[in-house]
Amino acid sequence: MEKVKHLKETIAAILALLTALWGWFGWLVFAWAACMAADVATGMGAAIQAGTWSSKVARDGCWHKLGSIVAVLMSGVLDLVVGLLLDNVPGLPLHYTVLL
Repeated sequence: MEKVKHLKETIAAILALLTALWGWFGWLVFAWAACMAADVATGMGAAIQAGTWSSKVARDGCWHKLGSIVAVLMSGVLDLVVGLLLDNVPGLPLHYTVLL
């Protein structure tokens, strides 16, 4: 029972450290990456089990995932640009401090 308690304490300490480093946004990115990895793993597993695994289909799926990553990164960059523009417009009483 003591080992289980020690394991729970260790996991809680690691998660607290990561939360202190990442904040809520880091966990959001982590969850998105975990969902993408689960999607790839389940898709490959289903294709292998059905006997229809194809490297072309897998490559197309990887390009799709890469496109999703690029779209999210570009939206983040554009969000930062909008924030910079709104902060530097004279006489505009807006304070843009959050990501869309």
